[in-house]
Amino acid sequence: MNSSLSGHQHGQGTICRWNDERGFGFIRPSQTQEEIFFHISAFEGGGRPKDGERVYFVAERDGKRRKAIKVYSQDNPSKQQKQRIRKIERRQRAKERYARLSWKLFFSVLAFAAWFAIIALFMPKLLFAVDALLSLILFVMYVNDKNAALNGEWRTSEAQLHFFALIGGWPGALIARYMLNHKTVKTEFVITFWITVVLNIAAAIYLSTHPQLLSDTLPFLKNLLKTLL
Repeated sequence: MNSSLSGHQHGQGTICRWNDERGFGFIRPSQTQEEIFFHISAFEGGGRPKDGERVYFVAERDGKRRKAIKVYSQDNPSKQQKQRIRKIERRQRAKERYARLSWKLFFSVLAFAAWFAIIALFMPKLLFAVDALLSLILFVMYVNDKNAALNGEWRTSEAQLHFFALIGGWPGALIARYMLNHKTVKTEFVITFWITVVLNIAAAIYLSTHPQLLSDTLPFLKNLLKTLL
């Protein structure tokens, strides 16, 4: 059963303990044990409710208990009810997707902060500056690509996105992907993105353990920073 910010819940369940004389009963949700009260006035089926009937419902908190304010029959839905059921299902999927993305965004922010903390503590400040700038650039690239996708305009190539992630901009991409819900589904892209992350981290660790090589790389980083600016 899914909750919204308004306090309403949308879910599926089965009617139980229906009292036809008094015109009320309860819904046993598919995912919880808490029974939800509903009155006949909330029922939008083709006839009278009956025990065992499968329903979709919209519920809210009424004092200490949950009360269904809309109940739609799944057994013999009318055309209008089917449309309402599909709307509820779309809303449920959207909320579930939002919940997943929210957690992923939260952990992405943690990963972003942890990586830049490591760079700040153990690596040259120049590398910190380059990665921060690349992350900002790549974040903007994702924003532009998202807008282009919505407006049917020319898109940024995936090769460009992966290249900037590989050379240090992946933290910005990590935030953008889950903040914008962009480039999170296509398996090939996701796998390639995480490969660029691993390669970049491996290269940074390798450089930090080889001072001479890191020293030789600093002029390149300086030129790269000047080019980006």
